[in-house]
Amino acid sequence: MRCRSLNRNADFYVSKVVAETQRWNMQTAGHKEVEARLRDMDVDGVAAEVIFHGSQNGEVMPFADRITFDAIPDAERRLVAAGQRIYNRWLTDFCSASPERHIGLAQIAIWDLDAASRRSDGRRARA
Repeated sequence: MRCRSLNRNADFYVSKVVAETQRWNMQTAGHKEVEARLRDMDVDGVAAEVIFHGSQNGEVMPFADRITFDAIPDAERRLVAAGQRIYNRWLTDFCSASPERHIGLAQIAIWDLDAASRRSDGRRARA
């Protein structure tokens, strides 16, 4: 019984440390502002980074309340796709400040492969 109690205590403290680290990390200006992000990268010695949704500041995708898109009802898909377009515009702007240092992974509507293909071809053409 004593080992189980120690493990629960260790798990509690580890989760507390992780949560505190994440909370502190999200307070830096580099998670919201591109110029501050570039300064943070310089201080940390990071030459370039890949940006994907959730990696910067933990914000949710506009109009999507799910982590995964595997069970989006048909009625919500147009709204979620609009949120993805909003995010992709932000991502394009963010990466354009220093395209040699930021690579953005766009969000696509995986439930409509034809539309996703057209959108990704357009993104590649503008890059």
